[in-house]
Amino acid sequence: MKNSILIKRVILVFCMMSIIIIGSGCAAKKAVLENQGKTECYLDEKDATKFIYNGQQYTILNNTVDKNSLGDWIGFIQKYVALDENYNILKKCDMGVNVVGDLSDLIDHTDGTAYYVPYLNVYKTENEGDMNNLVVDVDNDFHKAILSENAKDGDLKIIFKNQNDTKDIENDLPQIDKEDVRNLTWEGKIYQITDQVVPNEKIGDYLCTLSGNITFDAETGREFTHDELNAIDIIPGELSNQKRETWIYDSVYTVIGKDKDSLAVEINYKCVYAILKD
Repeated sequence: MKNSILIKRVILVFCMMSIIIIGSGCAAKKAVLENQGKTECYLDEKDATKFIYNGQQYTILNNTVDKNSLGDWIGFIQKYVALDENYNILKKCDMGVNVVGDLSDLIDHTDGTAYYVPYLNVYKTENEGDMNNLVVDVDNDFHKAILSENAKDGDLKIIFKNQNDTKDIENDLPQIDKEDVRNLTWEGKIYQITDQVVPNEKIGDYLCTLSGNITFDAETGREFTHDELNAIDIIPGELSNQKRETWIYDSVYTVIGKDKDSLAVEINYKCVYAILKD
């Protein structure tokens, strides 16, 4: 009887842990960013050239700034958005670890799409005390944004690129290798994630965020399916012999002075090197 109760408790705990690992991706990412002092920003549902930061509406301009001129990172949007010709939002989805899957879902559920636009993060300008003007990483560039109440008739709002094919977005962003999640792919090349920590002074430009958790076979790098994660070995067997590992994927950056020979990627809250494979 005691053994039966013990087994039931073990099963219950294991199931709860599996649910947490599987379902915590976007929620966990949001919590981490908010704990880091980043504020979630929201798009205007009727006009994708506008967003809300700290309760105030900002209008995105067509003017761009150099990435080296950014101030502090203060907010995040991190969504893929499908727009019609009038910049109305047709559908949006959170950026996750499966870039291709997210974009496929966007395509499958939207008709009449003229633009597929990635919205990433929000920054202060070089003038840190100026909250009338911000910078937002949108449509693969850093655009100026001004308080909507200060916008003038002569201000040119952002003109989105005609991205009715999501391949442009996929190619621009590092992704997790489907065959081996211990690797990243970027621009047709494979980068192997290491455990070597990147010094803060070597972390370069922000590229994207791979928000989510993946549990995989530590020997092969193969991601476990939901069914495999939910399976339980009552008697030690094949499952007990698996070497499982879980990584929390976060932001990806360039590495200063390394051109494209390596990347910096946040894994389990540490920024480590991902080295270009021969």
